[in-house]
Amino acid sequence: MLRVLPPGALIAMSWWLAGPTPFGMALAALAILGPLLMRAERARRPIPDELLLTAAIWVVACTIAAGFVDQTARRPLTALVSGLAVAGVLAGSSALLRGGICAADIAVAGIVGIATGLNDWTTAAKALWWSAALGGAVAIFMVLAKHAHRRDLLPLSPMLIAGAFMAAVPLTLPG
Repeated sequence: MLRVLPPGALIAMSWWLAGPTPFGMALAALAILGPLLMRAERARRPIPDELLLTAAIWVVACTIAAGFVDQTARRPLTALVSGLAVAGVLAGSSALLRGGICAADIAVAGIVGIATGLNDWTTAAKALWWSAALGGAVAIFMVLAKHAHRRDLLPLSPMLIAGAFMAAVPLTLPG
């Protein structure tokens, strides 16, 4: 029961945030992906390629569905460009930092960028900002609590998923 509860709660939250839309379906994919990424990161195992491929196929299918719902190509193109931009930012950061960001994190960033880009490109940018802010806050807390050292690498993929949800929450608030 406890293994099903976190993904179920996240799926319910994504349904509440966006409803039965392609954006809501993409958030549901992130809700399923998040706890699985946390489990892989906690066990210090590499993230399975099959998991990333399945999530990518689902999010791209939601993007194609968005094109059929809107009868235009604007939303799918915005989503794909947002995914490429978010993944490009992390790939560039990895090149500048000479490592530290693995290829799986860049793939998750692309998936998050496409999923949040279904709303618009600013949501994808906010998701990247939130993931950086949450990652920094967690890193500071871990160092201050003496659970990690300054040079330790912390998992980025769960922060990307959390950043996507933090960017999606203001979309449903009144005002």
